[in-house]
Parts: sequence; C-alpha cells; structure tokens
Amino acid sequence: FMQIQFKPQDSLLLGKDKSNYLNDSVRITGRVIAAPRVVINGIPKVLLRGTNSWTAYLQDTSNALWGGMVVRQASRFTDIFLQNVDTGYIITLNGKVQEFGGTNFPSNGSGWLTQVEADTNSGPITFVSATPAPRPQPKLVNVTDFAIGDYPNGGTINYVDGEKYEGMYVEIRNAVVGPGVANRQPWSVVDANGNKLYMRDFSNFFSTSPSGDTLRPWTHPTVGTTINYIRGVIINANNEGVFGNQLPYAICPIYPNDLSLGSVPPSMSSPTKS
Repeated sequence: FMQIQFKPQDSLLLGKDKSNYLNDSVRITGRVIAAPRVVINGIPKVLLRGTNSWTAYLQDTSNALWGGMVVRQASRFTDIFLQNVDTGYIITLNGKVQEFGGTNFPSNGSGWLTQVEADTNSGPITFVSATPAPRPQPKLVNVTDFAIGDYPNGGTINYVDGEKYEGMYVEIRNAVVGPGVANRQPWSVVDANGNKLYMRDFSNFFSTSPSGDTLRPWTHPTVGTTINYIRGVIINANNEGVFGNQLPYAICPIYPNDLSLGSVPPSMSSPTKS
C-alpha cells in the first residue's frame, strides 16, 4: 500500500497526489476496515453506498502511514466474493490502480482519490485470514492535517500533511458540527479555530438517502453540536464539481460507534415580544 500511496512533498506542495503506479496492475494484501456489506439480524445489507458496485476500505497490515486503500469492484455481475468479507479479515486481490475524480471532474484537478479496481477476470479474492477482528486503533489527527481555514471560503487544502492518511482510519476529537455543502457532505467537523473538514455520507449508517439498504433511521446533527470524537476513513470528495477543480479531503464515519456527540446548542421556540 505504501508503494502505491506515497508521494514526495515537492509534488504535494503543488497538489499533485496521483499515484506513481496509476494504471498499473497490482496484487495487494490488506486488512478490511470497512466491508461492502454488514449483517443485521442475520440479513446481509449494503454498508458502503452503491447499487451496482462493491466498495471496501482496506489498510496495510502494518498500520503504517500511507497504508490505506479504497478497493472497488465496478460490477456485481462477476462474483469474486468481495462482498463476503468482514471487518478484520485479511485478503489478497488483484487489481488496477486508478484515480477517482468524479463525474465531469477536470483531468487537471488536484486531490484525486487513489483506489484499486478489483480485477474480476483473475478469479476470486484470497482469504489470508477469515476471522472477524476489531479494527486497528485509529490514527489521532487534527482538522488542520487536511484543511486550514474554512475551505472553500478562503481556506486551503493541506495535501502535504493529509495525503499520508488517504484511505486510513483516523480519529478527531473535541470539535463541533459545522455547516455542510450540497447533499453528500451534509455537515462538517470544525475545530476551535474554525478549520473545517467535511463529513461524507458514504456509510448507510450515516446517510439519510441510503444507496442500497437502509441500516437505521438517521438524522444529521444540528450545527453547533459538540463532537466528542469522530472516527472514519479519509477520502477525497467533490460533490460533482462544488469545489471546482479540486477534491478536498473528507471523513467517512462507518459504524455507529464512530461518532460520539455531546451537548446540543440551545434554541428558542415560539418567542414572543411585548
């Protein structure tokens, strides 16, 4: 994973984060951080959004930096058993390195999301370990590792510090809920100095418009609500052009225990004046 993800600082200073292995065929082994499906009451349901594809988040077994990877199977017509993995499984698969930019995203943009498209012609994935296990401890990070200021309202994307966490499981503490943008990044994580990182609703546990299966009733938290901690996987997301030719980082909480909220800001109802 580290070979595929690593980019030198001089490239990142220019926002050039595409993998040096782009379009190469690779064979990778990693630990499942988030599976394509989750079993609820004995019934498999879609965890990571998608109606015709499967997506999984993997992390290098060393848990070293530059060690996260998005794995995507573009079509469900060929069964390579990716949808059967569980959290903690260690799997090996063949695929091709891609950079995801989104529909109509300019080819000269920055902030591409490195992913491996599973090769459905090379046979099923290999289960190195098929024992469910807890996810590794998340890397403790700050909002400023990914964005400085209120991006895009005068802020900047921090590719230099953020890129090594792409695809990795991280944790941010002591923040508040801020406003979101468009429909897929409905709220943000804001630190005490106003630096902002958007939340992405890729998990059906945290989406009001699930793609696939409804996993639970969910309402996005109110702006101003205290965030004790939020854990999730770092990706790049643009809401199909809202951020111009750049994809800022976003955090994707996966399971219900990836978010702990504190107090809700006070509000007034039906005020009167005499």
